[in-house]
Amino acid sequence: MSPRTKWFAMRVVRFVAISFLILTIVFILPRIMPGDPVENLLGEASIGLTDEARETLIHKYRLDMPIWDQYFAFLVSIFTFDFGYSITRSMPVSTLLSNRLPWTIILTLPSILFGSMLALYTSIRCGMSQGSRLDRLMSTASIYFETIPGFLFAMIMILIFSIQLGLFPLSHLRSDEYSGIADIADIIYHLTLPVLTLVVSILLGKFLILRNNVMQMSHENYIFVARSKGLTEDYIRSKHIMRNTMPVFLSMLIMNIGFMISGALMIEIVFSFQGMGTLLQSAITSQDYPVIQGIFILLVAWVLFTNLFAEFIYGVADPRIGDSVDKRANL
Repeated sequence: MSPRTKWFAMRVVRFVAISFLILTIVFILPRIMPGDPVENLLGEASIGLTDEARETLIHKYRLDMPIWDQYFAFLVSIFTFDFGYSITRSMPVSTLLSNRLPWTIILTLPSILFGSMLALYTSIRCGMSQGSRLDRLMSTASIYFETIPGFLFAMIMILIFSIQLGLFPLSHLRSDEYSGIADIADIIYHLTLPVLTLVVSILLGKFLILRNNVMQMSHENYIFVARSKGLTEDYIRSKHIMRNTMPVFLSMLIMNIGFMISGALMIEIVFSFQGMGTLLQSAITSQDYPVIQGIFILLVAWVLFTNLFAEFIYGVADPRIGDSVDKRANL
């Protein structure tokens, strides 16, 4: 087995181990808490249940089975996407998640891609031309952005572009007045300001890290040698700087995708956007534990998968991975 293959295999084993550890914790917590396990699983929704309904729920959640049978049934239910039943919304949690998740992806995925690409472009331009007007503008904006909470920034965007200028609607996903192509255009119109808000947030949040990385690379010896050979700045930027920035950039990009289910929570709440963020917020408010547990499991699985994918991409992009495995093996 090659060093690179060993490195990938170690990551897969770690992924499987962490997944089962987290699922085990999720399974154990409601069962070790003091009190009635039905109340621990359902919270306030269990108040006023009749004995017959309580027995039905105990049987549904397999609480009348031996603990190992419960654990096996729990794992089977997770892998078959059976997350239980939302008492407050009177529907299966899996149906609720499948209705909300696509809208969060539609909101966050284009924002992450556009914002990250803009961050990469501007950081390379500014990192190689320190002190320029664009560099001073972007650096100042990034520093000030770090002092502004996400919800406040979203409210400022609404104040400027919706209330003052009247360019975009204040909230919601669509007007419910159109159908066909007009409905799609209406959705895009409603999505524009939330997406723009997330794009600016991601751009300014990533800029300083990438810019400082580029700035350090621009003083490396190989860049000095490339310039002494008479290579153009565009060639150096595309062939040397961007190539060496890609591992860091890809890791940040995939980490953003990993947290996109919950990362837009404040944006969704401010814009009254019916995605996973507002679902999580309302489930916590109403103490709808099956929904909270379903979102938590989905979020953990998404983060773990994207982290594993990020490490694979990093391993492919960075040729030094195999060398590092060999060095540790020889110690």
